[in-house]
Amino acid sequence: MKNLSKFQIIMISAAVVVLILGIAGWWYTGTLQAEASKRLTQAQSKKMGYERQRYTPTKRTVDILQQNIDQMKATLEPIENEVLRPEEHLLSSVEAMNPTAWKTTKLAPAVDRMIALASKANISLPAVTDGRYFFGYSRYATTATPPADATKMLSKQLLGVEMAFKALAEAGGVRQLLGIRRTFDEDGETNLTRPASSRSGNNSGGGDQLKLNMTKAEGGLYEVFPLEFEFIGDPTGLRGFLNQLAQSPLVYAVRSVTVTTSQSQSPRMSELQNQFASQSSAGTKLLPFGTELITAKVRFDLVDWLGEIPAEDEADTRQAQR
Repeated sequence: MKNLSKFQIIMISAAVVVLILGIAGWWYTGTLQAEASKRLTQAQSKKMGYERQRYTPTKRTVDILQQNIDQMKATLEPIENEVLRPEEHLLSSVEAMNPTAWKTTKLAPAVDRMIALASKANISLPAVTDGRYFFGYSRYATTATPPADATKMLSKQLLGVEMAFKALAEAGGVRQLLGIRRTFDEDGETNLTRPASSRSGNNSGGGDQLKLNMTKAEGGLYEVFPLEFEFIGDPTGLRGFLNQLAQSPLVYAVRSVTVTTSQSQSPRMSELQNQFASQSSAGTKLLPFGTELITAKVRFDLVDWLGEIPAEDEADTRQAQR
């Protein structure tokens, strides 16, 4: 056998070393791949198991999610309250104020807005003897001011009147406002004992006062402000007004509706035929029964939810525990 040179021996040794390293690297890489494939399979199996078992997250995860929810609510609620639904929070934000300031910053602007609404909706307002109609507050049309401790109540009541008149203006079919009546709770105990002449103000619609009182529910859950609107329009105006009240951001509860029409009895068929013949020959349009103007008087309450939960009676609590 021919002796190998030193160079050949070195080259053969290097080749063997490279071969051994290659085999080792292939084995190591294959082992890592198999381990990774095994871990992936295990993870997929766990995921499917969690989905089947409806896995409950840990307390830490729940706490983190709740913190995120609280942060989002703290950010979004002021925007929703102030921008998206401002009317719903007007009652809760009402505060007492100086009587003169109440007339100039609350009553006068509200009267201006309601007059503008009436003009836009083509609703005629009651004639007054001095100045303009004050929508139930004619006693304050001149120099009179309310008691200081009544301004908070009057502001809530005024808001109820304005939002209800907005509903009337948006109802459609209303021709004329005959009167708005409210309770005179700012008079205190003399509210229902004043003579009629002192309650009429400058409203030619028959007086501003509704002979009722504001009431507060037992336990302080809510307050009720009675109101009454009287107007002339077609039947669609009345239906529209009731629908608008139901959709108002404030809470209104309708108590009674009184309706009178210019035609109290349905005409006979022979009368309709004669009327149709005479009006057709004259070229005028025959209006069927049920479309004539009506006079509606709607008594409803503004409900101010105070949200004060009454304390439980201790005796009832002990009895329930037994």
